[in-house]
Amino acid sequence: FLLLTRVLAIITFPVMGLIAAAQEPIFHIILSEKWNQVGPIFSIVMPMAALQAVTALAGTMMLVFGRTDIQLRTATEVGAVNVTALLISSFYGIEWVALTYATVSLLYLPRGWSLVLPIIGCGPWQYLRSMALPMVLTCVAALVYKELAAGAVMSNWAHAFVAAGIAFVVMLVSAALQYPALRREVLVLQSKPH
Repeated sequence: FLLLTRVLAIITFPVMGLIAAAQEPIFHIILSEKWNQVGPIFSIVMPMAALQAVTALAGTMMLVFGRTDIQLRTATEVGAVNVTALLISSFYGIEWVALTYATVSLLYLPRGWSLVLPIIGCGPWQYLRSMALPMVLTCVAALVYKELAAGAVMSNWAHAFVAAGIAFVVMLVSAALQYPALRREVLVLQSKPH
């Protein structure tokens, strides 16, 4: 579980983080100029979306353990809170809806983890540590990209390639720095009977 979480974090956070940092040129290339207004909204929800993409594995583990009741419970709880919060925030504009979604989802994480992680046999700090390094490195990388982009005149494609290059470097550095943990988790997995 921790091995897969770690690998997902190493890949997901840099990719999504650098897309959010370079959202204007990337959205222009992929979707066209008319979609540029969506970029800032994506940047607001991206941190939570990336975290949910990585932590969704815990939901899959509930299926493996036959605990769909936990999945239903967490989905119902967060759904009820999100719908209520989104209805209220919708009066203030799409940015507030995005911010509310991200905030409510982030605030629910400890509750969801308290239901799921004991069943998996993993502590919350151990779980958080498995994804913390890629998170931090991605934040630093996004700031580096913003600094590089601010002082440079580049085409949209050049911006996209710079962002992709930085994301790739973050993945490599994150994997290298976590190599001992990755290796240990692979050895534990290999030692288990099939």
